[in-house]
Amino acid sequence: MNIGFIGYKNHARKLISLVAQTINCDKITVYYPDLRKLTNNFSAEGIPCGISLTSKLEDIFESDAVFIASPTDTHCAYLNILNEQFHGYVFCEKPPCNNLDELRVLRGLDGRKIFFNFNYRYSEFAKICKTAMKTGEFGVPISLNCCGILGLAFNTSFSVNWRNLSESILENVIGNAGIHYVDLASYLLGKAKKVTASYQKISPYTKSCDTAMITVETESGLPTSILISYAAPYRVSLQMIFSDAIVDFLNGTLSVQRPRDSFDDAGFYVPPPERLLIPKSKADISQSLKNSVSEFFKVVEKSSFFPPELFNSGLDSTNLLLSLPWAA
Repeated sequence: MNIGFIGYKNHARKLISLVAQTINCDKITVYYPDLRKLTNNFSAEGIPCGISLTSKLEDIFESDAVFIASPTDTHCAYLNILNEQFHGYVFCEKPPCNNLDELRVLRGLDGRKIFFNFNYRYSEFAKICKTAMKTGEFGVPISLNCCGILGLAFNTSFSVNWRNLSESILENVIGNAGIHYVDLASYLLGKAKKVTASYQKISPYTKSCDTAMITVETESGLPTSILISYAAPYRVSLQMIFSDAIVDFLNGTLSVQRPRDSFDDAGFYVPPPERLLIPKSKADISQSLKNSVSEFFKVVEKSSFFPPELFNSGLDSTNLLLSLPWAA
């Protein structure tokens, strides 16, 4: 199988390595407009397949699948080109686009071979919660709480980081990080009906905002709360409270506390016993990315199609943030 990549740094390089480990890959073609920059900065070390570097976009059109791992403001343009000139499958990093005009363009594309990487849907946390909701094992879902923090805003380099310089909501902390959790809320608790957000600037290097609180009203359960920040100590936590269990993901470890009716010797309520579901090595966010890539290739290898609702839900999650009153 031959794979094309648009983008080569940071997350793109991580995806390249992951793809090479996930499938039997004959060749990976990496595209970047500046061939000299690409050649001087890209390392193929540890990639167990052939690598071709190019500054000609058409060189990736012969691939079986193309990964778009470039900045958000390029996604729509590349999706348009690939829709017209490429007949294979497309794995596009979130968010799918940068503004409402681009979103309207994407609504008109044939999404049967397009996969948007909202990989928290494929996390072990999401799998366990989704299964419990189907079986009723943990009772009724009540509340989802999310926290995603990475302290990069206090690095001096943040002053020129694209996450800081862009005017688009989808490229700052709200869209780049928060959209994962907004999509997860819709996936677990039903289509979102309303999203609100408050934001703040904490770091002296921040241009507009580096911290935000997002609230998502969904079809079931209480509103989901999402705290995201580039200006505090690292923490990634997800918590789903059911009527008979609490499912906790904290910095890579997944556990459950149940049953609700847990008492001490005097008959008073006490915290339920905690049971480790999945250790950190198998439940972290890197694993959800691996799971997402694997789901993508399941369809590619069968020469099948992604369900329309998967394509539309990715656009719906994007629309929720673009529809915020101050998002323009």
